[in-house]
Amino acid sequence: MKAVKLLSSLFLGAWAVFSLTACSPDLNVTNQNAPDTERALASPSDVESLIAGSFLDWWAATQYSAPSMGLSTAADELTSSWGNWHMQNASTEPRIPFDNSPSYRYRAFVQNSWYNCYSAISSANDGLKQIANGLIIEDELRTHRAKTFAKFVQGLAHGWLALFHDKAFIVDETVDLTTDQVDFKPYNEVMQAALGFLQEALTLAQEKDFTLPENWINGNPLTSAEFQKLIHTYMARFMAQVARTPEERAAVDWNAVLAHAEQAIDQDFVVQGDGNIWWSRLQLQGQHPIWVRADYMNSLGPADTSGNYQAWLNTPVQDRLPFLIHTADQRFPVGNPEGQGTYIMYAGQPRHRPDRGTYHFSYYLHYRFNEHLLSGATGPIYLIVKEEPMFLKAEALIRLGRNDEAAAIINQTRVNNGGLPPVSGDDPDLMKKLIYEKRLECWTTSGGLAFFDARGWGILVTGTPLHWPVPGKELEILQQEIYTFGGVGGPASAPKRSREDVFAVYPE
Repeated sequence: MKAVKLLSSLFLGAWAVFSLTACSPDLNVTNQNAPDTERALASPSDVESLIAGSFLDWWAATQYSAPSMGLSTAADELTSSWGNWHMQNASTEPRIPFDNSPSYRYRAFVQNSWYNCYSAISSANDGLKQIANGLIIEDELRTHRAKTFAKFVQGLAHGWLALFHDKAFIVDETVDLTTDQVDFKPYNEVMQAALGFLQEALTLAQEKDFTLPENWINGNPLTSAEFQKLIHTYMARFMAQVARTPEERAAVDWNAVLAHAEQAIDQDFVVQGDGNIWWSRLQLQGQHPIWVRADYMNSLGPADTSGNYQAWLNTPVQDRLPFLIHTADQRFPVGNPEGQGTYIMYAGQPRHRPDRGTYHFSYYLHYRFNEHLLSGATGPIYLIVKEEPMFLKAEALIRLGRNDEAAAIINQTRVNNGGLPPVSGDDPDLMKKLIYEKRLECWTTSGGLAFFDARGWGILVTGTPLHWPVPGKELEILQQEIYTFGGVGGPASAPKRSREDVFAVYPE
């Protein structure tokens, strides 16, 4: 792992050189990192370790503190008025533009995403270059395994950049960072590249039988057949979630999403926490009653059948106060709203600062995955629950007019987990029922999941950024103007909507 960390730090210097070269193709720059890179990749074991560690770089970009916590509050999945990790500013109402200056206190919100993803890409690319040059990692099968995993990480990292940023660089192992001019590409083109890398990984995984070492994705010694299911899962997710608006989401190739979702994982995908490098902020502070609460907006509120949620929506934002939820959904406290359900519990008066807005307040806490918190981050991390590809399949079926099949999927959790009456395919609010189920069942399972779905469904609060800019720090290196998104009426921000129209009918 020391070699991986070394290469990651070297890469930051190499990427700065690449950035300057990209914006000034005539600039003659000598890459001083190249000799060190060659020495660090002197042996097959070094190359394998580099590729093995690339997934952890992607993990750091997406599952640590930033941007996962700010994305959750921006999506109104979690609520918090604490400033940490951009949580307060991401969820302030009315929404404000993102501060993209390199001096912004919570600049890690965009920088972690950008630089850790490119660190992952760099590690994968460097390993693939060595393999392309004829390097053999012990034998042909082990080399093939490393190549497959590197392609997978290329896809994951480019996929995240396409989901999170408005544009990014597409860089694979054929790019020479010191000589090639590489320009920004819009998010949809970056996603197409990501899906291409994932398809390459899928094809390679289908060619040979192998097992991943357990520590490459901690606690998961995946066979090549199991690995294929994971790749299908990410391909289905990326195809659906890249959409920035309901119109873009409707235009997704839902036949392709359905095909991948049908071959996706069929059990929870759990990464083992170690309290050191494998941990999830969403399942640590995201389950902690002092740090966060479960948000009423779009998440808890639709379960309420007493009228309290509608009254809360109709109250001016700055005057909103927490309220009790009355519902028959067994995932919530049933009978006694100050009790405990299977996923949601009453946690009392929040400890957030009222001067930052009582609209942040909630009486309730989501605690379904609190084993990770209670174990000191050594417990399981639910990265993908088995219901996620099920719901992607259900959404595809609705989009394709196969509502009865979609209703049967929705009822698997609605009836079995919620204890609610089944929904039928002719229910005019079938899509709303699906949104409700997915929000509850996939709560805090993966950084950005709730946000990327919410924007495509059109349920973000007015003024929420639809995506985030290239970090101001990177733009300074490129000598380009710093720009940003969000704020009511601002560029690339969620439009005004009727919350009552989006969430009009829910379980009774």
